[in-house]
Amino acid sequence: MVWIYQRQGNVNQLDLGMNFHYNPVMIGFGYRGILETKNEFAEKVRQGALIFLIGLHYEQFEFGYSYDFTLSPLNTSSGGAHEISLAYHLTYTKKQKPKRKDKFIPCPPFLSN
Repeated sequence: MVWIYQRQGNVNQLDLGMNFHYNPVMIGFGYRGILETKNEFAEKVRQGALIFLIGLHYEQFEFGYSYDFTLSPLNTSSGGAHEISLAYHLTYTKKQKPKRKDKFIPCPPFLSN
């Protein structure tokens, strides 16, 4: 489950979605713009969209294609949005320092009895 909340000024947006992975294929769907906001004329504005995603995962690479189907009145002019993504996942392995046999600094000989 994926959720993203965004706020800028008087604009609030909540996006919800789900992704399913069946190696190497990933499929997802979601909804963008659950919260309504008001424009400067105090009219309610709904800017929602249905999101569909399909992709492939190979070793450290992910390739994806998504389509946002706009539900607002802009749909007649925009026709939705296409997005292509390519991700490379870096691997980081922390090098361990060699372990010391003695954890304490030995007392210098001139101080011992």
